[in-house]
This record gives sequence, structure tokens and C-alpha cells, in this order.
Amino acid sequence: MATRVSVLNAALAILGEPLMSGPNDTSSWVKKLTALYETTVVRLEGAYPWDFNATTEALAIDDTFTPITREYAYAKPAGLLRVKMLSLTADPEARAYYDYEDQDGRILSDATPLYMHFHKQLLDQEGMWPEAFAFAVSTELAWLVSPGISKPKRDRDEIRKDKEKAWRDAKSWDASQKPHRRLPHGNIVQSALSRTSRWAENG
Repeated sequence: MATRVSVLNAALAILGEPLMSGPNDTSSWVKKLTALYETTVVRLEGAYPWDFNATTEALAIDDTFTPITREYAYAKPAGLLRVKMLSLTADPEARAYYDYEDQDGRILSDATPLYMHFHKQLLDQEGMWPEAFAFAVSTELAWLVSPGISKPKRDRDEIRKDKEKAWRDAKSWDASQKPHRRLPHGNIVQSALSRTSRWAENG
């Protein structure tokens, strides 16, 4: 399970620097990495439609706001990073619902209940990161501070290759975790289902 310390230590190891003495370490390299940590995590989380931070929540009605053009005003979920879609059910394969307005930080709609399928910000929840993503963050951090390293420590080009490979590996791992999507019931499938039903009745 990843932690902020483990992510920073992996970056230090890539740079060839001593590991942290503990969570309160204030050495110069730790300070450099820590200064870039949050912006780097947010950027990498938003740079790709990761499956590991995808979730679905029923939107809560915001009683403090009175909509004019719609029946309901919904508060956006905490930690919202990017909206995938809105729908009338919690099923991630449900049909997308487009009859809404995004206004003043709220979702306005005539439908209830309403569900949001979205990517959630996991900045302070490293334990929920897959190891592949955690290492991608470490290599990115190492790359960002690597102009400050000096020989005979690792060459910056080697670190660049590390971060590019880590990024590919993280995306490949994430893609491998996505469930197979159900096939839509098109005409051919529906026809086959109808025949099966008739055979059962005639049998």
C-alpha cells in the first residue's frame, strides 16, 4: 500500500539520494520533492481517464439554493476531478443523461434521483493508489527535480526513460482492471433471445 513517504522515498531512490529518516524529514531533496508533490499528483490524476479513481455517487439536493429554470439543484460531490457522465441510475453502463445545467458550482435538473459517474481526486488517499500509479508519481517527481543532480549520480536521460516506462506501465495496469462491457441488445441479439424464448415455450 502506497503512502506519501513511500512515494517520496521511491523518488529519492531514483535520484540516488538517501531515503527519508521519517515523515518529518526536512532535508533539501525532500523539501524539493514535497514542494512539487501535490501539483504533480493532481496533474497526473487528471492527465488520463484512470479507472482506479472512477466512482459513482447519487447527487444530494442542495436545499440552500433555489433554482429558477429547473426543479432541483444538486451539490457536486466532494473530490470531483472530472465528470464522466450523469445518469438516472447508478449503473456505470447506463445511458448518459444530458438534460441538465451546470451552474454556480451546482447541477440543475428536473430529474430525481440523479447520479454522477466521475473521476475522484485521491490526493491525500495514497493507500487507494495502485502501485503502478504511485511509481509513476515517484518517477515524475524525480524527473522534475533531476536538473539539480550532479555526476556521478543518475543521468537525467535515464530518469526520463524511467518515467516514460512507468507512465506506460500505469496505464496498461489500469486498462487491465477494467471490466468487460456488456454487449448492447441490438437487433441480432434480441432476435436470438426471442427465438430462445419461443423454443422454451414450445419445448
